[in-house]
Amino acid sequence: MIHKIIPDWKDTDRQLFEKQIFYRKHTLAERIDVSDTGLADLIDATPDDMIDVVTMGHAKDDNASWRTGDVMGVKGKDVIEAVKTGRVWLNLRDLNHVIPEYQKLLEEIYDGFEAAIPGLKIRHPQIGFIISSPMVQSIYHADIPVTVLWQLRGIKKVYVYPMEEKFLARDMLEGIYLNEFDEVDIPFGEDFDDYAQTVDLEPGQVLTWPQNVPHRVQNHDVLNVSLSTEHYTLESMKRYGVNFANGYLNRHFGIGSLSNSIDGPSAWLKSALAMGIKKTGIQKGHRRVKMVSFRVDPLAPQGVRDIEPYAHGDFNTDRQMPV
Repeated sequence: MIHKIIPDWKDTDRQLFEKQIFYRKHTLAERIDVSDTGLADLIDATPDDMIDVVTMGHAKDDNASWRTGDVMGVKGKDVIEAVKTGRVWLNLRDLNHVIPEYQKLLEEIYDGFEAAIPGLKIRHPQIGFIISSPMVQSIYHADIPVTVLWQLRGIKKVYVYPMEEKFLARDMLEGIYLNEFDEVDIPFGEDFDDYAQTVDLEPGQVLTWPQNVPHRVQNHDVLNVSLSTEHYTLESMKRYGVNFANGYLNRHFGIGSLSNSIDGPSAWLKSALAMGIKKTGIQKGHRRVKMVSFRVDPLAPQGVRDIEPYAHGDFNTDRQMPV
């Protein structure tokens, strides 16, 4: 089944998936309409509040320039025009909740992975589209779920860095899990690229890496479209619980140097603690507040027009811990 999606899948890939950088071919580019018209129709079919919008500067260490916007009231064709000529990054997230065809595709993808990898059990899968302007970047960051990029149009260079304290401090990672920091708040060192593994991701290629590994993306001089799937497994859910609980205990009770192992009974206890904390809502007062400060506009410089800032509701509500 997996060979219908990843034709060059090898039996040994079951040992690599989620454990190392995984880079193969895929067939999805032949099945999805990523023309300008197709993308505009997809944007029009996606509720505005399910479209994350960002603009950013040119420097790879300029995480302060990463600003949140919206597409409220803007037609899909105008959004695509702004993407083509400006500096706009879109994430049409959770499409499986609103478009049945993408729910079916999501099931096909992960049914294939589960059939090919004995013991793998996927939890909370999601699917979305990342549509981004020529030459823009996704600032250095780390994702909470396991992310898989399926390139459909354009070329982007992906930089993947070691999972070491130098590249992602433990306190920062815990803060991301606690929703105190944005994923792009991680400091970027000028020598980090010396340690990165890089891939020029082209249409028909798929790439993933281990959970929480820091990475960044630089588009080539062409509009880029990637299908993005996210998921958890039992292992990654326990990692969520351990990091959340460790961060909470350290911040509120001064308990430092806790093990971040996801093995043994302590990992289950921390996961239960994290779930309880999330349900009580007592961490809410410490979460970040992200403001929306621009709207996509194809007639404005860089395709964005500043607006009166308002709080981004999705980022300011408590993230649900996967259960």
